[in-house]
Amino acid sequence: MDTEQDRCRLVLIAPQIADMKTQEKAIADALRGGDVASVILPQFDEPVEAFQERAELIVPMIQNYETAAIIAGDTRVAGRVKADGVHVEGGGVEALADAMERFSPRMIVGGSAPRTGTRRWGWGTKPGLCFLWKA
Repeated sequence: MDTEQDRCRLVLIAPQIADMKTQEKAIADALRGGDVASVILPQFDEPVEAFQERAELIVPMIQNYETAAIIAGDTRVAGRVKADGVHVEGGGVEALADAMERFSPRMIVGGSAPRTGTRRWGWGTKPGLCFLWKA
């Protein structure tokens, strides 16, 4: 009988490393270190074409570890590289609701409050990271 395990799992945010192969190795090393639920791959300030090339290399590797690959940045890249989800930064609750409407249930939708605090999202002093999906 399969039972769902109730346990805490890690969410990793990929570091900003210019060399794609070095970044891929750093993420793979981290994935071997523990029970990771998902890895957020941020676009940072990279142009869309370069970010897509990076994501094409790294997303399948993340998924090979049975870990969800989440794209933070251009959502078109998430679809093109078959990522498991998108992560919305900024835009408030409206941006998160829009992403839920557009991408869920086929993708995980995550969001984070601005670095200045979670109050602008109406979360008070709660944690500044949230993942949502429709069953």
